[in-house]
Amino acid sequence: MESFFVTSNLSSVPAFSVGPPLSIASVVAPAAIRIVSVAGKNVPNPPAGDAAMPDVSFAVPGTITISLATTNIPPSTRLTVRIAAGGQVIEVQSAPTKVDGTTTATATVPAGIGTIQAFAEYLPPTP
Repeated sequence: MESFFVTSNLSSVPAFSVGPPLSIASVVAPAAIRIVSVAGKNVPNPPAGDAAMPDVSFAVPGTITISLATTNIPPSTRLTVRIAAGGQVIEVQSAPTKVDGTTTATATVPAGIGTIQAFAEYLPPTP
């Protein structure tokens, strides 16, 4: 038995010993996605996320390229990029991630400010 608090009058053969539960550390490193640039403009790291002073704004509507960098996400993973701008939500898929963790996505956006988020769905390696 494992427990943080052991108060028992059990007797056992062989005799039991008391100790805290064992902790097994995860060997899977945390994953991260960073938006590196939007429409050729570098995004600060970390981004400020301030709507009054946006990190990047779209001066005119049109097609933009979003550059992304990943950490601990398997190569060939496609990222979902979600853009909320101009009262609409736009979702696009990136190209598969390269071995170095980079990829790009292309989207058509309205003029103005908004938010950009990136997500990945994948199975982490088993320890």
